[in-house]
Amino acid sequence: MRTLLLAICALALNLHAETLHLVKDGKFTECARKQGGSWKEAGGVVRGGGTGQRLLFDRTIDASDFEVVAVLSLEKVGKTAAGVAFGNVYFGLDGADDTFFIEVGGRFKEAVEGAGELIKEGQEFTFKAVAREGRITFSIDGKEVNSQLLAGEKVFGLGLRPHRSEMAIRDFRVTGTFSELEKLPILFACRKEGYKSFRIPAVMRTPQGTLLAFAEGRKHHAGDHGDIDLVMKRSTDNGQTWSNLKVVF
Repeated sequence: MRTLLLAICALALNLHAETLHLVKDGKFTECARKQGGSWKEAGGVVRGGGTGQRLLFDRTIDASDFEVVAVLSLEKVGKTAAGVAFGNVYFGLDGADDTFFIEVGGRFKEAVEGAGELIKEGQEFTFKAVAREGRITFSIDGKEVNSQLLAGEKVFGLGLRPHRSEMAIRDFRVTGTFSELEKLPILFACRKEGYKSFRIPAVMRTPQGTLLAFAEGRKHHAGDHGDIDLVMKRSTDNGQTWSNLKVVF
């Protein structure tokens, strides 16, 4: 009887699930949100590369039951830190010493052997992640490589990150139950307001209730060295509108 009830529950979840593509047959769909200016359609795939670049899903996902599939290649391998983000969990496809790696909450958790055997430079592979009842399992070309706890009821910020590599993506799709992302203002947009990129954002509220948003404005590139300003914007209406950018230092 218990097995039957579990099967009925799984069937109910599947009936509510849908599949949405970010990339289909090498072309963007309306579900893809491009972060950074490198993303383009070329040669039957979507290409993007470099630090600060992400290809993001424009919806949140019910964390209890979903699948993600990406058919892609890395045009460069060797400590590039390219990978896939799932909320607070990051699966690195190309870590040090031919390993995968896991970050949780922005902190390194563990290295996983086998990346050098499964991921070759310029060679297409299929990445799959399956989340069920609080765990997420990762596989490459059908071979399971790691499993992690997945905290929270929703997954925000699902996306591919090429970082120091370039990704060529033929297919990128998600199956699950989704909700629309709340539209928020972009305070510091790359290649705007005289800066190539912005890094390390932070927000604080003064005793008077004013919101102050800070970031590093990097004029020529996204690297940690060079012409960098500390910049700020101010809001006196709880974030509804913001002032023009001001250089603090």
